[in-house]
Amino acid sequence: MVTLMSALFVLVALLVPIVPTPTQDAPPTVTMKVRSCTTSVNDSQPVALVCTLKIPEGWHIYWKNPGALGVPTTIEVDVPEGFKVQPALFPRPMVIDESTEACYVYKNEVTLIQPILPPESWSGDSDALPFKLTCTWFICRDKCFIGSAEQTVMLPWTQTAMAPEPWARALFDNPALPRPLKLRPKTTAEIRNGHLVIEGPPTKANAVGFIPDPTPGVVLGKPLVDPQEDRLIMRIPVSVQPGNTLGEEPFAKGLLTFGEQATMSAYQVSVPIEIDTTEIESIREQREQREQREQREQP
Repeated sequence: MVTLMSALFVLVALLVPIVPTPTQDAPPTVTMKVRSCTTSVNDSQPVALVCTLKIPEGWHIYWKNPGALGVPTTIEVDVPEGFKVQPALFPRPMVIDESTEACYVYKNEVTLIQPILPPESWSGDSDALPFKLTCTWFICRDKCFIGSAEQTVMLPWTQTAMAPEPWARALFDNPALPRPLKLRPKTTAEIRNGHLVIEGPPTKANAVGFIPDPTPGVVLGKPLVDPQEDRLIMRIPVSVQPGNTLGEEPFAKGLLTFGEQATMSAYQVSVPIEIDTTEIESIREQREQREQREQREQP
């Protein structure tokens, strides 16, 4: 006979994300190097910190959406007052299969870019402004380890904008660094009849894919590509779980990819999803009331 307690254990097991278990053995060494694309900072020029991770052979770390298994790679930056940290830029990941489902990973080496917007003016010390970047990763092979590193870059404030370093220009020309979808000619994305629909001119690439990166509460299904010679049409089922949006506006997001290799081109797709906001507000109020009640009940 199934007891209530055993049923609860089964339910919890189904709800908990699958994460490989870290071990107590010696972890592999991931080296991190942080540089600035410019040698100074200016009110008219964003700061771009470049974080390069070298991954030991045979190991991998995860993209910002790990997929079926794993933990995302994250970047945090401590900046001087008035500077604003923007979302980090992640290059297109590799797609591998673990437990029969897709995971999104990096192998060998990956370079992440962290944009930072400067204030309109600066009245503090102009000789050396500190920007401390901390990166955390989950590295796996037959075992998994949590790792992190931090590094501080010092930049002076100048009155004149500086040209990016030559190596930085090549970095931004990398086709694996996803571009906004609007930069692909005559290509659109919209929510239509419960699907994310991407349409555009045909491609000569041997494969077209989609790597999902939805906001909380948004579930994206398997993409389907219509085999048309004169048009690229991709349809991806979309559903929203209002109770899991964490109060965020839901978006259908991900990468439209061309070719099978992670070094080939990709485009950022981000489309807002219209839902009944009153339902989200009701769920948020119920969550807040529950948290307040739990706080009152604590001894």
